[in-house]
Amino acid sequence: MATPSLLPPDVESMDAEDVLRWAHAEFGDKLCLTCSWQKQSSVLVHMVSELRLDLPVIELDTHLFFRETYETRDKLVERYGLTLQRPPLITVAEQHRQEGP
Repeated sequence: MATPSLLPPDVESMDAEDVLRWAHAEFGDKLCLTCSWQKQSSVLVHMVSELRLDLPVIELDTHLFFRETYETRDKLVERYGLTLQRPPLITVAEQHRQEGP
């Protein structure tokens, strides 16, 4: 996450599209969009597409989503032509063993 000193001084008055444009210009290929397919993911995918920002989309999937969440993801992938990147998944049991209860 960007530290406050990295943010533009007028960030509070910027609209979401301007923040996305600024972040893309500032961070370039280090910027990505993470999605767990909730409402904000749908909005951000749409905005990034409208702005024609070429950002990698990283899916944060616990494999515990509701069926409707996967349906939303599939519709967004089809509509916006997304190519998803998925970090290696560990099961809930593996996470419990590694991180504790």
